[in-house]
Amino acid sequence: MSTPARVGLAAVIVAPILLVVALLLLANRQPPPAVSQFDAVAFNRAIADGDARLAAGDFEAATDSYSQAAQANPLSPVPALKIGNVLLAQGEFQPAIEQYEAAIKQDASYAQAYFQIGEAYRLSGDASAALTQYERTLRVDPAFVDAYIQSGGIYQDRGELARAEQLYNQALAAAVTNLRGRASALTRLGNLEALQGLTDQAIARYQQAQQEDPSFVGAFIQLGQIYLAQEQWDLALEQFKAAAQNAPGNADAHFFLGQVSSRLGQMDQAEAELSEAVRLAPTSARAYLWLGQVYTTRGRPAEAISLYQQALERAPNSLDIRLALAAAHRAQGEFEQALEQYQASLEISPDDADIYTEIGATYQAMGDTAKAEEALAQVAAQAVEQPRQVAQALTKLANTYRDRGELEMAETQYRRALSIDPSYIGAYLQLAYLFDQQGRFDEVLAIYQQAVEAAPQDADARFKLGQAYRRAGDLEAASEQLLQAVRLDPTRYRALVELGRVLESQNDLSQAIDYYQQAVAINANDPQTRLLLGSAFRRTGQPAKAVEQLTALRELAPANTEGAVQLAQAYIALNQLDNARTAIDAALATAPEMVSALFLSAEIDRLAGDLDAAEAGYQQVLALDPAYGDALLQLSEVYRARGDADAAAAILEQALQGSQDNPTVAAAALVKRGNTQAEAGDIDAALASYRDAIAARANYAAAYLQLGALLTTQERFAEALQVYQEGVAALPDDADLRLRLGQAYRRAGKNAEATEQLERAIALAPAAWQAHLALGGLYEDSGLQMRALDQFSITLSLAPDNLDARFRLAQAYRRTDQPQQAIQSFADLLELPGGDAFTGAYVQMGQAYEAVGDLDAAERRYRRATQFEDQAAVAYYFLGDLFRKQGRYDDAIGALEQALAIDPDQVDAKLQLGMVYQATGDSERALQLIGEVAALAESNPQAAAQAYLRLGNLARDGGDLEEAAAQYQAAQQANPTLIAPYLQLAQLLRSQGQTEQAFAQIQAAVENNPNSAEAQLELGKATIERGQFREAVQILEHAAELNPGSVETYIQLSLALQGLQNLDRAEIMLNRALRLAQSDEQAARVLVQRGELRRGQGRYGAAITDFETAIQRNPRNVQAYVGLGETYRMRGDVEQAVSSFESALLLDSSYADAQVKLGNLYREQGIPDKAIAAYEKAVALQPENALYRLLLGDALVLAGRAEDALAAYGEAARVQGDLQEDSAYFLRLAAAYQAGGQLDEALAQAERAGRIATVAGETGEGALQFQADILREQSRWQAAGDLYEQVLTINPQRAEAMRGLALTLEGQGRNQEAVKQWRAYLQQAPRGPYADEAREHLRRLRPATG
Repeated sequence: MSTPARVGLAAVIVAPILLVVALLLLANRQPPPAVSQFDAVAFNRAIADGDARLAAGDFEAATDSYSQAAQANPLSPVPALKIGNVLLAQGEFQPAIEQYEAAIKQDASYAQAYFQIGEAYRLSGDASAALTQYERTLRVDPAFVDAYIQSGGIYQDRGELARAEQLYNQALAAAVTNLRGRASALTRLGNLEALQGLTDQAIARYQQAQQEDPSFVGAFIQLGQIYLAQEQWDLALEQFKAAAQNAPGNADAHFFLGQVSSRLGQMDQAEAELSEAVRLAPTSARAYLWLGQVYTTRGRPAEAISLYQQALERAPNSLDIRLALAAAHRAQGEFEQALEQYQASLEISPDDADIYTEIGATYQAMGDTAKAEEALAQVAAQAVEQPRQVAQALTKLANTYRDRGELEMAETQYRRALSIDPSYIGAYLQLAYLFDQQGRFDEVLAIYQQAVEAAPQDADARFKLGQAYRRAGDLEAASEQLLQAVRLDPTRYRALVELGRVLESQNDLSQAIDYYQQAVAINANDPQTRLLLGSAFRRTGQPAKAVEQLTALRELAPANTEGAVQLAQAYIALNQLDNARTAIDAALATAPEMVSALFLSAEIDRLAGDLDAAEAGYQQVLALDPAYGDALLQLSEVYRARGDADAAAAILEQALQGSQDNPTVAAAALVKRGNTQAEAGDIDAALASYRDAIAARANYAAAYLQLGALLTTQERFAEALQVYQEGVAALPDDADLRLRLGQAYRRAGKNAEATEQLERAIALAPAAWQAHLALGGLYEDSGLQMRALDQFSITLSLAPDNLDARFRLAQAYRRTDQPQQAIQSFADLLELPGGDAFTGAYVQMGQAYEAVGDLDAAERRYRRATQFEDQAAVAYYFLGDLFRKQGRYDDAIGALEQALAIDPDQVDAKLQLGMVYQATGDSERALQLIGEVAALAESNPQAAAQAYLRLGNLARDGGDLEEAAAQYQAAQQANPTLIAPYLQLAQLLRSQGQTEQAFAQIQAAVENNPNSAEAQLELGKATIERGQFREAVQILEHAAELNPGSVETYIQLSLALQGLQNLDRAEIMLNRALRLAQSDEQAARVLVQRGELRRGQGRYGAAITDFETAIQRNPRNVQAYVGLGETYRMRGDVEQAVSSFESALLLDSSYADAQVKLGNLYREQGIPDKAIAAYEKAVALQPENALYRLLLGDALVLAGRAEDALAAYGEAARVQGDLQEDSAYFLRLAAAYQAGGQLDEALAQAERAGRIATVAGETGEGALQFQADILREQSRWQAAGDLYEQVLTINPQRAEAMRGLALTLEGQGRNQEAVKQWRAYLQQAPRGPYADEAREHLRRLRPATG
């Protein structure tokens, strides 16, 4: 087995065991401080200093600090435990145990000390003693999660998986609020499932652990290793990246990141990550080994050897490391050192035939054939029963014959090897190589085909077969095989290069570039690959990237003239003529008569305006090669630039005369002649010349381009379209022709065809900014604003000075709800030279300022726009609309009438003017204006639709809902693509309780406007209301694709994800919304939503931060104060909670929810009078809210006002009749009767609650519990006991039933049984509300029961 294979296998099968050292550093649970006086400041400072020293590995200083802490507080057990930790870290197990015992003497309830004794025994190898100590830990603290986990780990190591699983589940149950403990327990359960081959269940466990505690690194590393074993590289990479982000100092995370990056061929990343793993864990041999492998792959053997040697120091008995080191020495020609390592490897694995094979190969490389044969013969003798080893030995032997020139003997041995092991790829490859040397190419192809059939997953075989197909001219088959080779081994550098060449031969330059880049990433020092990549970049219109690669080539191979010529061409494309001159001079210094370089030198002179030097240069080229047609063609350009038309024509004629055997030169000459004729105004002659050029060479792109362009300028669009179609048919891979054809289709109104052509043009030439700009315009026309924005962004990155692209990008920002970015982009445009020509920018800036709430700035921009003749009418319209929104109706009327005075046909201004008159109470004038627009239904249905919409709104506001619905439907018929009528009608139907019909309207809006982000958003909201969260997620994700700048879309998407309990992703959506928020008010709303989410997860600190930040951003956000108060309430901070709720009510005294939450707080704190007052205010604000009345009743019960409580409950049932079908309602009534001393009536109501629960298919355990409590209160012990036992049969973990049964048993004098129930209660709820009561009863009952 090869060294890489050994290493890969070892990495994959590493047992998924979490680092136990991390558990030692989990929360140090400190006991309550000693009662006596002590220096708390000195104590805490010494403990903190000791912890820091211990973390840094300074054990002596840590011990000194902990000793100082002991002096500061002699009664505290903490210093002794900490000193024990220092000793444990040094492997001093018994002294550590003595320190932990000392801590226990000071505090016998110090569970952490018992646990640490267990850790000391475990680490010293005494698992049984460790288990005993973990059991002692759990007797002291039954909720000590780590004790369960470590006990489970011991049983897992023993193979007792069922017991391990039981303990991990107990850990999970104990870690109710300990998120880290829950994540750790879930991860351990996942490890168990992974060991048993239950991969899907293990993955689910790890994912659940990540949800419980997203910062728990172990879950990410374990899940990453699952994906690594499955070779799902991207998923593995995602997990390890998350681990490294959560814990940048975790060496394992960086090690696995490096391993995956290496497998993906990302060698820079692999080197960086593995180097970091070495830095973080300098004692880890595997990191050195893998980093050495990376250096070996990158052609840095000396550095690899150094790393292997360091790895060997840390793991002297590692066979993998010794073999890797031996191979590296051999590659360097250091044969003696290689043999030394192979001999040492034999001491580790004496019967390893692979090692003998490598020894034989080493002797063969040394030229010592006799010893090589001796070693290989030993392999064959040792591996009679192992055909693979025999085949390897025979292949090595054949290599020896081949190298000595005994080719027939070599072939015999190769075939013998294959007869013994037909699946051994090495023999196929070596035999094919032998045939290749002999020129037996048909047999070479056949052998490689056999190799792939024998081992279809072997990358080397696929690579060789691909090469053979390419040499045979079968590019499709070559591409397929090479692609398979790369997929099987992304680091196979030569396969990447070969695949790039094949793709380039197939004119797929974009894909070729991808593979060349991967090859360069693996081996940056190969000049040929740099040349191939640079040339491909230049040919696809990416000269800057070409310069980068070709400059690197010049540094690697200064004498490479082809690279210098290509570099000069790239600089010319960038108009950097000085740099081009430097590059071409370097080429000519190496090859003074290189014709292509001399021609390019003359080109540089011509472009620089030195026509005399250019003429001399072209003449020099022609002197060396009279048939060099390009020189003649460019010489004609020199004469044309001088104004010597006759000389230019004569040279072109000379080129034509001499081009009988060169159709390219002929076509180029005819195109140049056509250009001259077009410039002279002889259109017909020019068209004829271009057509002659096509006839001379049907695949000459410039002829089609010039012919189509001239036809377009003559407005002969149909003919131009046909020319471009013919050009694309002749040259399907020409990006310029695809671009022109796309533009022609767009002019013809064929947007689908135009889009296809422009996308193809971009695929062929990603740097063609004109294609991106044109495609952005098409997307804009189709309503795909986000796609348009992407294309305009790309255009600007390629052509930063393009003002049109900058304007359209800013416009796209505004249309995708990103007004701040729009404002900045418009401002940047207007500051650029020539930017003030885009007068429409002022109106659009005004709209953007309105969107962020800066109305003064919006007004200034609109007024500025009125100064431009082409913008005045629309500017007055927006100004009038702004005034309408501000209630400045007179100003609005003036502005809108001014707009109509400039452009009487501006229907939007007329409609808006009608709405203003309606707002002023002049309904007659409003209806007149809107009616005039509605009358345009036949000539202008879009305008009529807007009119119908407004008539519908007027009818709705006037209470005529039937007329409103009719107008909305008329608007839909006039313009089915207008969204507002659907949404308005849906809202109207919803208000009438017709929810299904309302939903159908929103669906119709989407069907008629599938690319409308607004319609998709509304459909997503409606789907959430229906509880269809999964469908809502899909709809809203599509809405986000259409408009990724919509804050509201991400808020709604978060709500849908919360409905699916996908809380992590829900928070990610809110984070995205927060980044997009364009105003303080918007940001505050998002922060409130995120605070609610985080509070629901128990992350109170993070939630408080969100609510407080929301208040800072928008001090009038009532929901932020309410959310803050609720969070403080749940955290137990009553004073802060009350303050927050009261602040909310100061802002909005009518906010009933704040009153209710304030009442809840007072009720929980046992202050019923204040709770009652708050609930009464909420009921007064919302008399028809049954829940508020129920809560009022609950508070009245707490206050002992049973009759008032019953009255409140009765009112709640009046408001919401279906409460009579709710068992919880009757339990409330029972509680009220119980509070009033009417126990029989209370029992009757509880029994009724039970019956209702049973009918509803519920267990009714709450009703049974209540009945039992009342019976116990009546001293009806037997009946109460029977009911408690019934409750526990339904739910064995119900702690209050255990308590009730214990009290009942005591009432019957059955004290021994009562003791068992009290103990059961404490085991189930050690920190429950009755824990102290249980302990008191146990203390009292123990003497009586013995």
